[in-house]
Amino acid sequence: EESKNPNHVALYSTINTNLGTSYLALKEYHQADFHFKEALKIAQNNKDSFSVGVILTKIGLVQQKLGNLGMAFSLYRQAADLSNN
Repeated sequence: EESKNPNHVALYSTINTNLGTSYLALKEYHQADFHFKEALKIAQNNKDSFSVGVILTKIGLVQQKLGNLGMAFSLYRQAADLSNN
């Protein structure tokens, strides 16, 4: 079972974000999307709005690369709304 230690949970989120970023650089967009969404779940559960905004932007970039421009725009908008709060 996954540790409930807050430091471990935050580290797991960071690892997933870093994996997503690496897969994005390798143009392996579906793998990147998977890892970013794992990180997003953790950040949302931790109510970490800064990380949620960063991760939404990264998922938006993946969607943009996949040609899903409407979805990318929506994700970018969500991230911008978070940063304005």
